[in-house]
Amino acid sequence: GGRPPYFVRGYVNRREANESQELWFSRRRGAVFAHADTYCTAAVSLQLSGRKRWRLMPAPPIASSADLVDYRDGRIYGSGKWKPAFEGTVEEGEAIVFPPGLFHETLVPDDNPPCTASSTFQLQLPAPSGYVRAFLPSLALSHLYSEGHCRQRWHSYATLAAPAAVPPTLDRAACLAAAAALLRQIDADGDGGADVREIEAHLSSPDGATAWARWFVDEDYFSRLTPSGGHTPSADERVAMEVELLRGRAADTLVYHDVDGDGRVSAGELGEAALQWHAVEHRARAVEETRAGGWESAEAEAAAVAAVERRYEPLQNRDRSPSAAEETALRNEL
Repeated sequence: GGRPPYFVRGYVNRREANESQELWFSRRRGAVFAHADTYCTAAVSLQLSGRKRWRLMPAPPIASSADLVDYRDGRIYGSGKWKPAFEGTVEEGEAIVFPPGLFHETLVPDDNPPCTASSTFQLQLPAPSGYVRAFLPSLALSHLYSEGHCRQRWHSYATLAAPAAVPPTLDRAACLAAAAALLRQIDADGDGGADVREIEAHLSSPDGATAWARWFVDEDYFSRLTPSGGHTPSADERVAMEVELLRGRAADTLVYHDVDGDGRVSAGELGEAALQWHAVEHRARAVEETRAGGWESAEAEAAAVAAVERRYEPLQNRDRSPSAAEETALRNEL
């Protein structure tokens, strides 16, 4: 009794859960309209009393800014795109865990106490890095990339560098050469790949270049340095959190790149992840620059953004990788 759930143990997750916790009290037939939150990590909803019905769905397919659906409460209903893919009941003492960007709605059925209670919070570790890798082109077009902390948080999984440290490029050869050079730095035993121990060693470089990997990427998300107990962390607590974050980041980075699940990152996997991230980030910056152009109307801005996005369509093709000629043509045009 009194122990936190196993998935909240450790200084980092206890801090995250305490900082992000919300308590929800609902009457019978109480509901929350379908929406998607701005969390960049896994969200947990723990049912403290009563039971609650859930319906969830991934974000509708997104190919351009024109496909975006308003993620705020109930706005998706009028779009005709609310098509729940998952449905279930969370009973008292149970929890539901879901990744960033998932639309969800809840309903407290009639067969409940007059008032039910639940708690929602987020977890830092493990990060949903495999999910981010799989859906990065779509996630980068969503509100998670433009309105939340997610872009800053997810950057380092692909680049193994501090946020904003690596400028995006559409030069395929330069991108792959940089990925190959990075792998040579990480691959301590020279076997042509990187396992989690080598990644952790790379991220714990004693020269201070990777100090970012041992603390929270966006400290403003935790404006109150108050882990459990409501006090400023001691030196020992700070060190414990640094160790957990470093180990977690190494494990999450491995998952991000290890597409075939063999426990190591190959040159091909690191190169493919690099090409994906550079294309996605280059497009995001181009769209931002276009939006900042001082357009006379919202319609003119939307048309300009659409024109920019169309230029990146060869890089967003889900069925095949773009050819070197297509990438060269795009670079020249831009």
